[in-house]
Amino acid sequence: MPRFITFFSYSADSAKAMIEHPTDRSAAAKALVESLGGTQEAFYWMQGKHDGFLITNLPDGVAAAALAAAVGATGAVGGLETHQIYDHDEQAAIVKRAATARNAYKPPLPDPIGARSASRPAGRRPLPARSLNADASRPARAQSVVALAWRLSALARMACRPATMSRWWAASRN
Repeated sequence: MPRFITFFSYSADSAKAMIEHPTDRSAAAKALVESLGGTQEAFYWMQGKHDGFLITNLPDGVAAAALAAAVGATGAVGGLETHQIYDHDEQAAIVKRAATARNAYKPPLPDPIGARSASRPAGRRPLPARSLNADASRPARAQSVVALAWRLSALARMACRPATMSRWWAASRN
């Protein structure tokens, strides 16, 4: 049976309710997993981006998606991320199949210089990709330094005029 890891984060209301009325959330998760025909291997709390994770054995990806949908629909839990995980033997099988697939795959060849393509008529060079405020002659870091210097000089000019500075300060606070 495929194994999945699901990361979750409790809503503020759920965290408050658990503090006021502690319950075994692992048992609730286990009941949910078993209702989908699976088993729960682990249920852990953690620090960081998510509040915890559970490791389950479920019949397929549809069951894993149903688990996330059922829990997410309550609003008590958010930030759900479900990933299928593999043990050493499954990883060895993945690498073996990848070697076979690599031999069958033909990557796209680079367009030789001067060759025509359907997206570009002959004799025209593609335009360089650039943002509206970018200057192609300067690297991105230099552009950001120039933009920062311009903003600082504008603030310095406003500092010399207290009325302008107070209007700017009031506008930035709203």
